[in-house]
Amino acid sequence: MDAESSELEQQNPFSDLDGNAFSKAPQASVRKPKPQEELQAKVPKLGRVEVRRETQGRAGKAVTTIRAFRRDATKSERQALLRELKKSLAVGGFLRSDGGLEVQGDHRERVMTILCEKGYLPVSAGG
Repeated sequence: MDAESSELEQQNPFSDLDGNAFSKAPQASVRKPKPQEELQAKVPKLGRVEVRRETQGRAGKAVTTIRAFRRDATKSERQALLRELKKSLAVGGFLRSDGGLEVQGDHRERVMTILCEKGYLPVSAGG
């Protein structure tokens, strides 16, 4: 039995481990978050906008509207934003006469994410 046990010890892959090896937790590499100043420097402040879902007057079909752009936002800026929203969401939409944007379908969460990346401060308005 002694010869067999010594052979087993030589073949045991865990024989080199001591009993305290499992008591120590491995050191995980922790990524440090970027400072807020760096993040704010990259994204321009384009102001607060309201994102809402509307169905009234559309035979029950939902649309997502984006309103309350800052006063100095030009029509070309809003048109470029609408073009990007339509392309990334693969939906239709148009520029409203009151200066807002309208995108077909209920895409509030995705629209808010895209607006945040662009530098807007989207606020969910309405119900």
